[in-house]
Amino acid sequence: MPVSVDTYEHLAGEILKLYEQVENTMLEKIALRLGRGVTQEGWTEKKYSEVNAVRREMQAFIDDMRDERDAMNRRFIEEAYTSASSAFVMEARQFSSLTGIEHLSPSSIKVIQILSELESTMQAADRMILRRADDAYVRIVGEASAKVASGAITVREAVAEELDRFADKGIVAFIDKAGRTWEMSTYAEMATLTAIERATIAGYVDTMQEYGFDLAIISSHFGACPLCEPWEDVIVSVSGTNPEYHSLADAEAAGCFHPRCLHDLSTYYEGVTRQGHKEPGPVKEPSEAYSTRAEQRALERQVRRWKRRMTVAQTPQEERMAYARVRLNQERIRNLTGQYNAKTPSRVDWLPRKYWREGGRVTLTEAARKLPPVQLGN
Repeated sequence: MPVSVDTYEHLAGEILKLYEQVENTMLEKIALRLGRGVTQEGWTEKKYSEVNAVRREMQAFIDDMRDERDAMNRRFIEEAYTSASSAFVMEARQFSSLTGIEHLSPSSIKVIQILSELESTMQAADRMILRRADDAYVRIVGEASAKVASGAITVREAVAEELDRFADKGIVAFIDKAGRTWEMSTYAEMATLTAIERATIAGYVDTMQEYGFDLAIISSHFGACPLCEPWEDVIVSVSGTNPEYHSLADAEAAGCFHPRCLHDLSTYYEGVTRQGHKEPGPVKEPSEAYSTRAEQRALERQVRRWKRRMTVAQTPQEERMAYARVRLNQERIRNLTGQYNAKTPSRVDWLPRKYWREGGRVTLTEAARKLPPVQLGN
């Protein structure tokens, strides 16, 4: 049976959680350091003098995380490649009269290459994370001081405002060509998913080619991405050398097999495999299923945002307010998934809660727990 990268989404979720833990620790340490002595004279000068100490502290967090991250990624990529390679053999054995395949001999060269590229990507992100955390600390001190100088706000209030802005954006790990910023945790997750996707396809395709097969068919599923949907049930040449068919590279260039893509490949046996197409179809508007999943991810980002606000809160009242926003967005996710699943037969589709994408469990501090819950409207 073919392997979908969806099988490994929870693995990338482990990287997401690891980075969220590091990010929350970094945010918490920065917030504590900035809040220390906030009512005393000379706060600005003292905070500027602590820049090097902050840099060393942030570097230590990244260093402590790096070995664990690299070990996890190595395990994920090797597992994805090997499982996909095995999947080809298992599938081919069903057609043993056509293939004669009885053994498995996967190559590790692609694994090493994918891991090397992933580690380079992560290391570049590490440098960006440290630089942005350092810049944010200096900026918060400068912006807070400027606001206080206007005479309309206290240092504590100014620091709280700037920390909220910092928490809303998260610690940036990457800025793409469109100028969009990627939070460190979501960028790490996306980089890992991309590598797992590549390893999954490589494991399957390499083994296909090892046994002399070139044609594969792209799967189909309910609620596909608008870029992927045109390529459903299309037969492709994995080597790109068969002029009668589009290449696998053509499908990937059009957007198919993007991170978090649910499509997979299976070998095309002419006259045996289900009927496929030679040409991709037109790009259509996003389906309700796809749009609902996109809405869920947007709400998950809001949950993580308000959990970061809780981390940097300077008062129990601010923490309570942020917690109320966390609960509100979690309720919205429950309603969204509940309503979708209620009207969609489970045999057709199912939209689960993905708790690991909501930033993990949070608890109120003792001081915040003593305050009454904040009531928010929907």
